[in-house]
Amino acid sequence: MKVTIRAEIATDWNETETLEISEIERQYCKLDQSKIGLPLVEGKDVLHKP
Repeated sequence: MKVTIRAEIATDWNETETLEISEIERQYCKLDQSKIGLPLVEGKDVLHKP
């Protein structure tokens, strides 16, 4: 499964811009609240990607 991290920026003039921050590959699993988020190792990998 591919997890995409995006940031959406909204201005005071109702304009929006979406920036793709990173993509992470994970084994497929049923999603629920406890599985949303990044472990420390994945978070550090995102920070070090160009």
